[in-house]
Amino acid sequence: MNKYFAYCALILQTIFCAQANQVATFEKLTPEIYKQATTWSEKVVTTLNKNSQLIYLNLLAFSAEGAIEEFIKCNEYIESQASMHDSYKDLGLTIMEIITKYADNIQRKIELKKNITEKQKNQLWEKLEIKVQELMAYINSIYYQSLYGLVAQNNTSPVYMFDENGLLPEEKRTELLPKSL
Repeated sequence: MNKYFAYCALILQTIFCAQANQVATFEKLTPEIYKQATTWSEKVVTTLNKNSQLIYLNLLAFSAEGAIEEFIKCNEYIESQASMHDSYKDLGLTIMEIITKYADNIQRKIELKKNITEKQKNQLWEKLEIKVQELMAYINSIYYQSLYGLVAQNNTSPVYMFDENGLLPEEKRTELLPKSL
């Protein structure tokens, strides 16, 4: 369960940073992100029922929208569903792998800098933290787009399923999820 909480913490970090198009910044990682997002999304669509697929869309949407309470309720629901544990674990691990790869690369570059003051080093670490948040938002949007495309083919209307109180009754699920974040 610790891995689940780590993923939750990373998602919550993205809530505090604005989503921006980071294609140029993360150009080298983009093909890998798309590949992993596609693989994960296809697995979700082929192994989980339609409601579980929509729940993941909700999780990713709430993360991007900064809907903290809804995100927490959605996250708690996912953790309570045994059928979703494997895909949730996969989601967290693949995202962590990408972020770790990026952060390790930048960390190596920082450590190779000669004649750098402690203040300059701290400023670089702060920049790295911001870039990791931007990367997380970028990854989130790609995963959302990938899953949305597949879910929209199978579901006539991808809708919000949660509010700040938890899972909405089916008759109250009327607001459509955005096509992209």
